[in-house]
Amino acid sequence: MGKAHQTAQSLLEPGTGILVADEYVDTLIERLMPADRTGEWPSAGRYVDLVLGAPGLETWISSILLTGDTFTGLKPSRLLRRHSESVQPMAFGVRMDAGRTRVVAGGGPMEGLDDVRRDLADQHAAGAVFAEWRANLSPLDVAKGDAHIDAEALARGAAVSQSQDVLPLVTIAMPDLASHSAAVTQAVTGNALAELFTQMQRFEVDTSALLLRVNMVVAGDPGSQQTTSDDVAHATLKVISNNVPTDVPGIAFLSGGQTIDTACANLSAITTLNRASQAPWRLTFAFTRALVTSSLEVWQGDSANGAAAQRELLQSCRQAGQAVSSSPEAPSSSG
Repeated sequence: MGKAHQTAQSLLEPGTGILVADEYVDTLIERLMPADRTGEWPSAGRYVDLVLGAPGLETWISSILLTGDTFTGLKPSRLLRRHSESVQPMAFGVRMDAGRTRVVAGGGPMEGLDDVRRDLADQHAAGAVFAEWRANLSPLDVAKGDAHIDAEALARGAAVSQSQDVLPLVTIAMPDLASHSAAVTQAVTGNALAELFTQMQRFEVDTSALLLRVNMVVAGDPGSQQTTSDDVAHATLKVISNNVPTDVPGIAFLSGGQTIDTACANLSAITTLNRASQAPWRLTFAFTRALVTSSLEVWQGDSANGAAAQRELLQSCRQAGQAVSSSPEAPSSSG
């Protein structure tokens, strides 16, 4: 079994998921903090440091994904030592810039990636065992029926990650549209997944050594008719079954702006149906806003609120972990 396969198995530990710890956090802080606040302004870095000190976090969280700046700024070796004696040590991942993997005009399919390889090697040496790649395109730049992602860039990112023994986590997120129904979400997500795995084959990516992070099939307009959790489960698994290779070991779902209660209800329904249909994929979560919003509301950047904010975060993580606890055992891989 190769290193990327081993990392995939550790990230798919039953009842645990991925905490995307600093995505949207600065935006949420700006929204939640009072305009007349005085004193040191809280930051994503300060919040992540608080998160990593939460006792028992590893019970529900297998791994933490950070932006490159946060990962480097928080001294990853110190973070790894902090968790090295845990019963279930957490893994760390870093977000990479997929824009750097676009094909160089006139070059070969894997040319122009030397700098990316070096950065991945440095992050891997610092303790990152997986790398997230995300390349959404503006809906204004996408013709009707085309994929809303730069699938070629994502495939190159996945390929170069695997060349450095780093597990690729490839993210497909529903674009920001003014309004869309669940049917639109299903169609757009399906188009993106189909194009993604076409490009994965083109660039000879080992799909048994990557994880997919994808949105659930839900309506994006709060004013439109909302689907039930069972509807979400059937539509989500249908689009996955139609487009995702069966050797992909696992799928992590975004919360997509849903509240923790709604996201977990939908996730539990997806997981239950996945098990009942004996689908081959292990399911987990890779949430930001659903996990951290209530914790940030408690924290307010005040160290006196730190313990209470940690407890709030752990409660949200527990809720998400319980939603995926019925997912089937991870399939074995070799490499």
